[in-house]
Amino acid sequence: MARTRQGQNDEPQNEAVPAEERNEGMEVEEQPPQVPPQGGAPFALVPAQLNPDVPLDFSSSNDIKLYNKATQPINPDHLYDVDSAGLSRFMRSVRNRAVEQGWTNPQYGVCSIKVWRGNVQESYDLTTQYGCVTLDEVYANDIQFIGLPTRKAQNSMMLYKMVYESLSQVGKDKVNSGEHAEKMVINDVNSGKVLLKLITMRAVPATPASIQTIRNSIASMSEKMSEFGQDIAKFNSYVNELMISLAAYGHKYKNIEYHLFEVPSLHFILI
Repeated sequence: MARTRQGQNDEPQNEAVPAEERNEGMEVEEQPPQVPPQGGAPFALVPAQLNPDVPLDFSSSNDIKLYNKATQPINPDHLYDVDSAGLSRFMRSVRNRAVEQGWTNPQYGVCSIKVWRGNVQESYDLTTQYGCVTLDEVYANDIQFIGLPTRKAQNSMMLYKMVYESLSQVGKDKVNSGEHAEKMVINDVNSGKVLLKLITMRAVPATPASIQTIRNSIASMSEKMSEFGQDIAKFNSYVNELMISLAAYGHKYKNIEYHLFEVPSLHFILI
């Protein structure tokens, strides 16, 4: 049998070279992110945000589960008394649930309110800007769709049930009595937005005096440090609560740094 012997003039056989070595020194084009193919399952961060304009079908067990989850009380062990001390914390919890359920969506959400200011239409989030709109504006916004066979009307009812069941009996008595309580019912249907607005009005009346009280508390914040036992975290939380409360009424406090420097040995960051 003849054998072939590689001579000096024969070309060497190619050896396998790792891909990393072959590409060394070469500029590799960055690949664009993969996009799901057309016609695939629609994307949503949470189930409630899927098809936000499509009414829920309460003959479907899945939609009933969405309803039950959305309407659960925020904190069954700590129901809200509708007082000024707990308002900011309560509204943050309401907002967290509203974001999860898609209720803050400017187009489909029930917590988003559009009102005309002269020739300009402004949009407000009732969970964070509740002091920027009047009760009449909230009522006028709700009467346009409440009770209709739409997802927005369903969301309004779910918002009402969630908020109402998150109140203590003391809190329920406050919103059910007094001025404007009758406005919670529109076309024989309970309004979640009107209930939320009434809660903020009962807890902290939107008067110039109440807003000035918040400003005075900010101005005298240095006196609070001793009450917190030099606990910077608690003091930080206290200042942020004041700023959030002021912003809810569309106000800002200028030169807050001046008052912060009055606090002895204070070094912290507002978040």
